[in-house]
Amino acid sequence: MMDTPSSFCLYCSLGLLTSLQHLTIRQCEQLTALPMTIGGLSSLTSLSLSTCTVLRHLPSSISCLAALQQLQLADCYELWDLPADI
Repeated sequence: MMDTPSSFCLYCSLGLLTSLQHLTIRQCEQLTALPMTIGGLSSLTSLSLSTCTVLRHLPSSISCLAALQQLQLADCYELWDLPADI
């Protein structure tokens, strides 16, 4: 749940996890956007977002994920646009 202090801290510092290779976010039904800091995940090869039913957009910084090989989006019903440069 994103409204607790500990999850908010994780959300804000997500971009500091530069060695993270795989990130899966499931059933985050209050998540409306990913932080711009996600572009700092320089080792991320796989990003999976599923059942994030109110997720509206991906930040443009996602195009900075040079190592990203797989982007999986499932049941993100409000997500209509993707950044043009991914």
